[in-house]
Amino acid sequence: MGATTFRVIGSGSSVQDAFRTLCNESREEYGHQQGYSGEIHDTNLCANKTGGYKNAKDKIAFLEKLEYNTNKRDTNYIVLKESKVNANKIKSTVTINTNKGARKWETRYEVYGFSDDRPIASEKTQGAAVKKARAYTEKNQETTHIELTKKLISGNAAIGSVRYKTSKSESMGSYLFVVCAPE
Repeated sequence: MGATTFRVIGSGSSVQDAFRTLCNESREEYGHQQGYSGEIHDTNLCANKTGGYKNAKDKIAFLEKLEYNTNKRDTNYIVLKESKVNANKIKSTVTINTNKGARKWETRYEVYGFSDDRPIASEKTQGAAVKKARAYTEKNQETTHIELTKKLISGNAAIGSVRYKTSKSESMGSYLFVVCAPE
């Protein structure tokens, strides 16, 4: 299999954050193609080449040489702009919702398929849940499981929220990635 070499710029609170974002975008757009998509998500973050880049008299020649010498499945990076982290002592705000009155809960038996994260059925009785699980299993030849849950039927489920509080001096970093991706 071959490889393709390219450069891409990403931003984030850290080089890992920027790399992860680029990988997620790449994976969403191109898929995994069994590890040979020719994109950044099929590589590993390797070495910081910022020092060599800053010291190079000919930046273009340095980048071309770096592209040529980057191993297949590797991504080297250069810090173009350092990120500035939030220096606040407290970095979040908490809001608590006051709930007036009683909350009413109901016991439910939920049926899940082997690979489902949402319930196939939700029943008030165990017998009804077993009946639905058996019907689903027999129809689809797929294992099911039943979980006992509590469901809020009256009252407010929202307890509160925690929000990130930004700093005035906080900023994202900018990173140049030199990628050698298998295709």
